[in-house]
Amino acid sequence: MTISARVDSYLKDHSINYQIVNHHYSEGAYNTAVAAHIPTKKLAKAVLLIDHDGKHLLAILPSSNILSIKELSKKLDRELQFVQEQDLGVFFTDCAFGAIPAVGQAYNISVIWDDHLKDEPDIYIEGGDHEALIHMDKEDFMKLMADQPHMIISEPGGVLARKIRHH
Repeated sequence: MTISARVDSYLKDHSINYQIVNHHYSEGAYNTAVAAHIPTKKLAKAVLLIDHDGKHLLAILPSSNILSIKELSKKLDRELQFVQEQDLGVFFTDCAFGAIPAVGQAYNISVIWDDHLKDEPDIYIEGGDHEALIHMDKEDFMKLMADQPHMIISEPGGVLARKIRHH
């Protein structure tokens, strides 16, 4: 029950104040928010993308939302697609499989974040082990993302909305 050493070091080196919130083991952003007893819109999930030139981009958005990958591709003039789940371990070697921290900077991965996260007074991100979240206030999240590009990259309607639409 600890966070990634690489993320911990990055946050400390950049004077980002945070607390660790432990929760029961869970996989997937929705299940993690439920296990940690937090609103899904406050949990920032990270989605790793790749373009046709092999360049990676970590998109960070509220876990209550769905990434608009076609719109993001148009806005950035890049043909983006999701990185296959089995390939994620190559990038996040100090994390449990699938537990991607929304701190691409610590892994030398370009980041883009969703402006919807600006609406929240505090943010939680995956710690890297399926049992701990990193909690920070809006000021520290903005400090963490200060030099990263941002725009609206998602739309409301996470897991539950997708389930309803498919039935």
